[in-house]
Amino acid sequence: MFALVFTAYGISHYDQRERTPEAQAIQGAVREQSRALAVPASGESANGAAQPVIASAPAHRLSQAPVRTAHRHSARQYAATSDDLAGDGTDLREDNTGARADVTGSVARARASLDRNSLWPARRAVMVALAAQPGNKEALQIRAELVLREHERDALLDSARQCAREGRWACVWNNASHARSVDVSSREAQKLLSYAVARRGADSGGSFDPVASDVMINQ
Repeated sequence: MFALVFTAYGISHYDQRERTPEAQAIQGAVREQSRALAVPASGESANGAAQPVIASAPAHRLSQAPVRTAHRHSARQYAATSDDLAGDGTDLREDNTGARADVTGSVARARASLDRNSLWPARRAVMVALAAQPGNKEALQIRAELVLREHERDALLDSARQCAREGRWACVWNNASHARSVDVSSREAQKLLSYAVARRGADSGGSFDPVASDVMINQ
């Protein structure tokens, strides 16, 4: 009896040990099937409807996109600014070239007028040149020469006016004619000359010259 029980227990234990791998395989298959039914596959909803699959971009690419866009925007702005500055530089160069041409022309006119002893046009031209270019050496030199000649002319005119107040018409004529040789553009020198000629003619019994009647002796 004991032997039969032991034999039956051995057979039962052997049968259970032999079946264990098969049972484990079946249990694994059941678990896989249950997991497949419980969790929807990627791209499908729980009820089986297809869902759109959204591909996510890597984080480093997303972070670099705004930076690249900003760099491109900055490059466009820099290029536009460079073009504007280049245009402004061209305009400035043209303006400077025109200004230099104006200064050169004014200096040339001042020198030509001074060589002709025409002091008033010379002064006007040299002042235009110095207004545009205060440090122009040639214009400054012309102005220095001009001032000396103007002082000489003014001194001669002062003497002519003094002689006119004293009635010395020959003295008036001499000083006024000399002043006019220094400055052919002097209207006062020309008027004093005309007045001296008229007065000398009147004193000698000649006719009075009306051209000299408006001369201001006491200026």
